[in-house]
Amino acid sequence: MAEETKKRVNKRDRILQTASEVFARYGYDKTTLDDIGKKCGLNKASLYYYFSNKEDIYVQVIMAETTVFINELQAQTANLVSTADKIRHYLIERVKRYEKVLNMTQLSFEALQKVEPLFQELYVTVRERETDFLESLLQTGIENGEIVDEHTARELAESFFLISDAIKHDRQTQANLYQVEARKHDYAQIETRLSNIIQWIFKGLANN
Repeated sequence: MAEETKKRVNKRDRILQTASEVFARYGYDKTTLDDIGKKCGLNKASLYYYFSNKEDIYVQVIMAETTVFINELQAQTANLVSTADKIRHYLIERVKRYEKVLNMTQLSFEALQKVEPLFQELYVTVRERETDFLESLLQTGIENGEIVDEHTARELAESFFLISDAIKHDRQTQANLYQVEARKHDYAQIETRLSNIIQWIFKGLANN
């Protein structure tokens, strides 16, 4: 890597690390580009050289941290025994992580609506990796006789993610509709519903 390129990458990483600390301290809504720039010793123009706006910085911060989280979660999940436990653990821990990030950065439901489309654009590659991982778990389950099903492991992996995202989206819609007090993101019900659904699905997959 050329020296100049390396410096740009290092500065960009420094901005993201600093922004992570500022978002955690002040919350997303109250954080400004000036706050981030002041903390890392850069002016607003310098920030705009690397990022489009505050939303862009936030999304990049969360995506970088999510990549680390996913790597650790996949290693942890692989140590579990049954395929059902692996799928349940993986999907529920993802929901817990999502809830933790939203609350730690104090992201309001209104702000979530603005940044979530940006997440979707960036998440394509990461989601593909996650689907590959679940597919490998489910394929092993099929080969071990835990799952008897006419669908492929890939179809099942994509279906599990679809269910998880649908439940999460329903929770967000309800929260926006009823203006949840103090804008607290509470996904405990999602975890319970998701766990129950996964259990029911695996009972069906085993009994076919």
